[in-house]
Amino acid sequence: MKSKKNTTMKINISKEDTNINDFLYCWDKFGDRPNKITIYSSFSKNGFNTVISEYNEYKNSNIELIPADDFDIINDKSIVKISDNIFVSYHILDRESENSFIHEVIFLYKSEEDLEKINEITEKLGKYNIELEEGEDSYKLNTVFISQNGLEIEPIEKIELDESIELFYNEETFKSINKLNKTLKKSNKGLTILYGERGTGKTSMINYICDKLDRMVIYIPNNMLEVTINSPEFRTFLKKYPKPIIVLDDCEMIFNELYSKSNIYVNNILQMVDGLLADSIELNIITIFNVDDENEIDHVLLECNSLIDVIEFEFLNQEESNDLGKHLGSKKKYKNKNRLVDIIKNNNNVKSYKKIGLN
Repeated sequence: MKSKKNTTMKINISKEDTNINDFLYCWDKFGDRPNKITIYSSFSKNGFNTVISEYNEYKNSNIELIPADDFDIINDKSIVKISDNIFVSYHILDRESENSFIHEVIFLYKSEEDLEKINEITEKLGKYNIELEEGEDSYKLNTVFISQNGLEIEPIEKIELDESIELFYNEETFKSINKLNKTLKKSNKGLTILYGERGTGKTSMINYICDKLDRMVIYIPNNMLEVTINSPEFRTFLKKYPKPIIVLDDCEMIFNELYSKSNIYVNNILQMVDGLLADSIELNIITIFNVDDENEIDHVLLECNSLIDVIEFEFLNQEESNDLGKHLGSKKKYKNKNRLVDIIKNNNNVKSYKKIGLN
């Protein structure tokens, strides 16, 4: 008689990552890898609870409290046992609000024999499906903020691009960005690293990338990383937007050995583009580092299996500096390499030039 082989799974996950924990919990209960059905529709809270209560054998909930200026936002993440072979997990967003609703419903089940009951439940839930209003979602360039309803997006006013934008960048840098744009049009997931000294136009380039792609871009400043990249609920938030591009700025302040949470941030990013979560979330992440040496970037990010490119934003050489200065109406002659921001600052008398950075 053959002895049963003991298989140990070594998976790098956070204890707070409830979706993965539910999956592993059901794996243990079923004695086999569970099947999964994810429903991204939203449902009215009362109607959903009425249906699920008909089948509820056991329920466990986790509570997330997000402090805000005038109130606390409370989200629930629950998993319900429907039968020995079926579990359902879901999020209740801002449960104390009258506008609270159910989002991201996941059925974990053992075999195809369980589909009949799951179909029965989903058919009943269909009566309580709600359509969320569209508004700022139509904007391509956005940032995130915390409201009474949890994480939301806020449009960023796009800066009008100069018709000769290629003059604002080193030739090799601009070629690399155009190559990146072509890749992003075809790629549903992956990591890109932009680096260079401050003032070389890295953040401004996001306007150009956004202009060339028909995808939502969500810009996340480093003071919002804790409630986004490090929050399991962020994954739920992202699934409302098809194939977004996430931009993380000033990464050198977070992704370094001196910062105690650096490894957590790195692991969470890799999980979204290269780990178990990458199959359920299709997104591209662009990280921006204000460093002049690639060796100053966390080596774990550089070794990511889904790394698309590492692009250095170089200074404009002498010829490029003079071409840009002439384009801006300056008579100043440059003899050395220069940062983009310095050339613009040296042209205070220029009647009109486009802003750099993000509004």
